[in-house]
Amino acid sequence: MKGYERFIMKTLLALCTLVVLSSPALSSLKKVLNSQLGGDLLLAGGESGKEILLEDSGDYNVQGHSLIRQGKIEAAAEQFREAIKTEPASPAGYRNLGWCLYKLGRYKESKLIYVKVLELDPEDAWSYGAMGQNCIYLEEYENARIALESAVARRPDLDWAYDNLAVAYYHLGDYEKAYQADRKAMELNPNSPWYYYNLGLSCVELGKSDEAINNFKKAILLGVPHRSETYHRLILEYQKIADPESAWRAYRELQAVDPEAASRLRTILGPGPAPNPSVE
Repeated sequence: MKGYERFIMKTLLALCTLVVLSSPALSSLKKVLNSQLGGDLLLAGGESGKEILLEDSGDYNVQGHSLIRQGKIEAAAEQFREAIKTEPASPAGYRNLGWCLYKLGRYKESKLIYVKVLELDPEDAWSYGAMGQNCIYLEEYENARIALESAVARRPDLDWAYDNLAVAYYHLGDYEKAYQADRKAMELNPNSPWYYYNLGLSCVELGKSDEAINNFKKAILLGVPHRSETYHRLILEYQKIADPESAWRAYRELQAVDPEAASRLRTILGPGPAPNPSVE
């Protein structure tokens, strides 16, 4: 572990008391994500759960993973707490518990668990990434940057870590680095709608309207859940390049699948009826 990483780990431990293993769960810290139109929130799009089911050492971990597959995350967390009691020197139970707490929206507790994992295994790239993801939801963007840079330095194949690193850079105002990080995420996984959406936001800040439009369209095509916000961004970029016809076309696309969301966007198109669509 490098010197600055060790300093961050010690600082996190000094600031927070690790109590989740010996006392009732702390009150949930899950954030209410602001989905209002026009917001500039980026979601942590990369999913960090793909490798969690590889951690099957010990009976309690196996039982916990079975519960995860059934969608019983809270019950799985209890199994992983038992795994930790049985094998306190193994990072597996801690790593699994950290993932469960993240999925339950208990980001501060999850972050602290990953601090413990990294005490046991200082080279665990996955846990650096997962801790960084928790820091993003806690709006600790500088800590997120440090953790996520540590993750991709050790595992340059973690596409979700690059995407979350892009989110951290974006919120720190470093849009060029955010752009480059999401391009790397897309190279590794070209089928994530979130990567295109987040890349589109960086393009907006960098004045790359044409590229932003292409990325927002790709995000929509791939089924981005944050659809109305993505259409909002797309329409704004069409207006920025003085292409009202395409802006109205995007509005009609949204209107066809989500009339209520489209009605909220109607005002940004200005007064007057929509022009007749051009004949393709």
